[in-house]
Amino acid sequence: MNSYLKMEYFHRYLAGGPALRQGRKINRREFIIARSGIQNATPQALEVAAATHRFSSAVTLLTQITQLNLGLLSTINNTLRGKLDSPILRNKPLIFHALRAMNHYHCPVPEQAIEQTIKQLSKVQPNHSTTEQILALMAHITLNHPFTEGNGRTTRALFEALNQSCCHHTMLSPYLFVLASNRMDDFIGFLHSHQDDTFNNIGRRFINDYSTWKEHFLKQITAIEHTACEKVSNKMLFMQTGNWYHPLMHLFWQNPIISVKTIPAKVSDYSVTKHGLDILLNRQVISINTFQNELCFVANDILAAHEYVEAALFASA
Repeated sequence: MNSYLKMEYFHRYLAGGPALRQGRKINRREFIIARSGIQNATPQALEVAAATHRFSSAVTLLTQITQLNLGLLSTINNTLRGKLDSPILRNKPLIFHALRAMNHYHCPVPEQAIEQTIKQLSKVQPNHSTTEQILALMAHITLNHPFTEGNGRTTRALFEALNQSCCHHTMLSPYLFVLASNRMDDFIGFLHSHQDDTFNNIGRRFINDYSTWKEHFLKQITAIEHTACEKVSNKMLFMQTGNWYHPLMHLFWQNPIISVKTIPAKVSDYSVTKHGLDILLNRQVISINTFQNELCFVANDILAAHEYVEAALFASA
């Protein structure tokens, strides 16, 4: 089983809630039930689930800002984790109060607070390109909050933001290659290369690497696709618009076409469905070098379905 589902506890370092800031943990069973809404959950588990959703929404909305300062993005990232003592924020009261509103656990509608924050931040004059800022934030999150600490959905949101910009930014392909391959040292060097004469050579090398990688990646996908599909429950293969496994594997930064609502209602069928999801999340099936984690990053709906099934099994126990 993938490390995300293998963990005994979820320890969330994301935004919101005294329990999170104090470093307390919740049981995986409690987290799954709280987020799935199968049965009554503890207040602490509900708080963790709500904080995780709020942080993911915040990052998704932040990536839509057209004018941002790179230093401010780092400040936002720290603020979301409860560090509200930055001198930068003290000197910018409007931004400070907007971020406090976004971060405040008792805010009745977190999305409204986020929207207000974006309006304030959009007035800031940019010092770097938006693309670089998104990537820098993504690199920071990936380096400091790895997949096993439950940050997959945030990374998926950033991948989606990058994918939407691909047709407008020709240099995004090498960025994606570096991030997906966990080559953070090269990634940082690639960012710095904007400031010297070696930029064109480095950029060309990464484009070539990305093209080679993409061809190799698609070959491996094709090789394992038939085997994996045979192992997945037939009930999970055709939902809504048809076979969702193929588009998931080929367009790894997009949501798979799947709906939790279509999972069988009978408890006797849950174990069969869960077995198919287990196979998808197993490293023996998703074994594309460094992409075994990234594919799970983007498979948000698969994880949601898996947790829904587990919650049903817990509730019926």
